[in-house]
Amino acid sequence: MLFEYAGRLADTGRADTVSINAVGPDGHEVVVTYLLDHGSTLMKESADAALVIPDNSEAIAYMNDRLKSLLGTHDAQPMDKDDLAEIQRGFDSLR
Repeated sequence: MLFEYAGRLADTGRADTVSINAVGPDGHEVVVTYLLDHGSTLMKESADAALVIPDNSEAIAYMNDRLKSLLGTHDAQPMDKDDLAEIQRGFDSLR
């Protein structure tokens, strides 16, 4: 989820901070805050240890809500008849 959200933020030229519950190198629970923007570098690492996965339902819900709003925004606009006619004229001039 974090990577998908970071990618969409970068695609839209936006930024955000997200705090995630995690397990630190010493095995204690920590909160990690990420600054997500077009210059962010993120890395995933798998683990095979039997650790209790911290609850991140709040952060996931936040990113889901923000992602839905970002996916709903785009620069594309529907073409009208004049736009289509102009494109057709451009093709006709190539013949």
